[in-house]
Amino acid sequence: MWCNTAQALPECEGEDDTQWTNCQGTYLKKEVEPGWTRDFTGEFGSVPGKRHGKGSSKVYKDGSLSSTYVGEFKDGELHGQGTFTWADGEKYVGEWKDGELQNQPVEKNAKSETLQVSDILLDIQTLKGKSVEVKGFYLNVGQMAFLYEKAGSLNFISVETKNADRETRKYLLKSCSTGCEIKVKGILSEEYGIITMDLESIKK
Repeated sequence: MWCNTAQALPECEGEDDTQWTNCQGTYLKKEVEPGWTRDFTGEFGSVPGKRHGKGSSKVYKDGSLSSTYVGEFKDGELHGQGTFTWADGEKYVGEWKDGELQNQPVEKNAKSETLQVSDILLDIQTLKGKSVEVKGFYLNVGQMAFLYEKAGSLNFISVETKNADRETRKYLLKSCSTGCEIKVKGILSEEYGIITMDLESIKK
């Protein structure tokens, strides 16, 4: 448990963590989105249920540890000094602001790890502007293209193909008109809540 002897916060009261304010407490296995849960131990501020101050957080995907963070929070976001560690041991250490690591290159994909669409949705704040490889179910819908976690999934990112070479675009248009399992690589961006990959290459 985090402790500040100069200004120690009282223990949070009650079982409903969404109502906790100006206290320190722990919740376990809290669902943050389908298939994803979070454990948290630390401080809560004046906004009910928002992590604020110092704490430690663990995120799980389908019950398996995905990442941990130890450091400072503000209004529920990673904010201040902290250490973010992926399940494979790779770390980001430094200053965070509104959920994003500041003034330090993000190297999540340095090991050529192939991500899933759900990884992108969860970690977009640290992956924006980076080139990543993602596997999923690719589908053309008119002039638009999408990469889903799998066929029938509601988790997806948009794919922009205009900068890919002609052969790549031809293959996707003809072979993936009704959908196909594929790996795509490109640079991620987010605008108005929509995550888009600027396609660079594919692996069939």
